[in-house]
Amino acid sequence: MAPLRTISLILLSVYLLIIVFFLILGKGKKTVESFAIGNREISFWGTLAALVASFRDGAGLAVWVSLTFFFGFGSLWLTLGMSIALLLFVFIVNVVKNNSTKFRFITTSDLLQNGIGEKTSLISAIIIAFTALLYSASQLFVAGNILSILLGIQENIGILITSIIIGTYLILGGYKIVIKTDLLQWGIIMTIVILPFLMASKLNFHTTFNNAIPEFIELGWQNKLGFAGISFLVVLAGGDVWQRIFSARNKSVARKAFLLTIPLYFIVCIGIVLLGLTIKTILPTVEPQKAFFSLFSVNSIKPIVLAFVGIFTVAALSSTLDTQSFLFATTLTKNVIKKIDEKRFVKTTSYFIVVLFLFLSLIAFSIKNIVTFLFGAVTLETILVPSYLLVVFFPTDVVKKHDFKICVTLGISTAFYAYLFISGAFNNILNTVLPFCLEFVLLLAIWLYSKILTKKL
Repeated sequence: MAPLRTISLILLSVYLLIIVFFLILGKGKKTVESFAIGNREISFWGTLAALVASFRDGAGLAVWVSLTFFFGFGSLWLTLGMSIALLLFVFIVNVVKNNSTKFRFITTSDLLQNGIGEKTSLISAIIIAFTALLYSASQLFVAGNILSILLGIQENIGILITSIIIGTYLILGGYKIVIKTDLLQWGIIMTIVILPFLMASKLNFHTTFNNAIPEFIELGWQNKLGFAGISFLVVLAGGDVWQRIFSARNKSVARKAFLLTIPLYFIVCIGIVLLGLTIKTILPTVEPQKAFFSLFSVNSIKPIVLAFVGIFTVAALSSTLDTQSFLFATTLTKNVIKKIDEKRFVKTTSYFIVVLFLFLSLIAFSIKNIVTFLFGAVTLETILVPSYLLVVFFPTDVVKKHDFKICVTLGISTAFYAYLFISGAFNNILNTVLPFCLEFVLLLAIWLYSKILTKKL
């Protein structure tokens, strides 16, 4: 394993040196707008890279490989749901970008405060921060496992190293460093399509592609609905996804970036499915949950290929981890603490980042089942989707009169989510959409009540 360790150290060092270079380039005065949202001047390539990179996270990669063991190309129903959500964003870019510029939105809680009220904004900020906390912890868990294998260290040490690296460059660089590192990470992530062809396996690619459509079509209806449903909702719920519109230079930049993300992400997902099937031919008896991590113990694969897969994963998880961590810190500072001046905003957000990574490390130490944990983590935020759609499609003053009622519905849906999470109900993929369904019904009832009340008056 010595060659693997040496090559991994070299590749990791190069990766870190590039990040340091980005930090030096971005050095300058930090204002709220520049630190939190990149002065709303992010280019097309920056927006595109941020979208693709944040969707393909390291923990998600491990989960996708596991799902491929069971469902093969049927896993692409996850991609279908995400693609539909991205198309919806293309249609609402104009109104979202106009409002975000006019009212200076930084987080989606700002969107809800403007469209509904302070109570809904506050509970949404707590939900977003908690989701980001769990989601980030899953990335750290994968980071610890990967670095422990590549560098020959304990998982906990790998988790701490990742925390220190990402926490440091977030504090020093803010939102702009998130975008710049996403450009680097996007380039690395797109290379996944060639990885299966570099591994010594008996996978027949001709037969595999012939089976792709039947596997996709013949997947059970529950899994189809569950995969497409949860992925659709996760994209619409993602506070970081909405921020890509807030921070884009203009509406055209955002629209084109969201549209092009669809085919690029599909290509990445095809590569992940092929990677999973390749690992299955190499390690046919391994537990699916451990399949991705077990790959690094295969002696028949060249060390340089394994090292590249490892660094690829580190880049993927870093992209999501820095995005979610920054979302957590800015949401707490902007929407929970609220009244804070420009100088204290940057400093307070930096403090939150430090505290966050301490908590993340503790949570990551305790994760046992990454598949169940990840699906459970992303499900919570989906209960905010009905509220987002309400303020985008029905922006009326009538809605603002029901701030407290909507806040209560979010509390009820959160309690329902907690029950499902604790009881292990998310082991069934279809159950992950239930918290959203409950919130949708409750919000619909409030909206209909407001319409009836308005007519009577």
